[in-house]
Amino acid sequence: MREIRIYPERCMGCRSCAVACAVAHSASGTLLGAWAESLRGPGPQARITVTSDGTVTGLPVLGGAVNVPFNCRQCERPACVAACMTGAMAKDPETGTVRCAAERCVGCWMCVQACPFGAVAPGNLGTALKCDRCDDRPEGPACVAACPVAALRFEDPEELLRQSRRRTAAALVQSRAAAQASERSVLA
Repeated sequence: MREIRIYPERCMGCRSCAVACAVAHSASGTLLGAWAESLRGPGPQARITVTSDGTVTGLPVLGGAVNVPFNCRQCERPACVAACMTGAMAKDPETGTVRCAAERCVGCWMCVQACPFGAVAPGNLGTALKCDRCDDRPEGPACVAACPVAALRFEDPEELLRQSRRRTAAALVQSRAAAQASERSVLA
């Protein structure tokens, strides 16, 4: 199962991910359409936020700041699901995605309080808002596609583990070979 993985050291704070997320969750699915929707009433909202460690007059600092994208971590045992009194928050057993059924949400915000990552937010329509990994988009999460520096990636954790093990094994083999070569040159 693939997950949205965050590489904060790459993030430059441009917030392209948040714009793409809001557009993907708009009725029109287009930037211009999403903007028009926001003029008529509560517009589409992003399910990902970018937090910066510094601000100037309330605006995020882009240069020199540490920017960290935050979205739902799709927990194994989600506290938001356990806290939801109506069952609006539920985890899909097939995809592992935690979703909020807006028609069942009563806006009590217990899920918002329960989330240890601050990834569930009150939506502008009175229902909880959280990342759904854009499960309905065949091309994957909009935030990942929009990130110009690959600070967000849609990856399989098992494959990442396999790659890490291969790199570690190769480094050990290389280190051992270098040590043996050094021993031979000392003995010669």
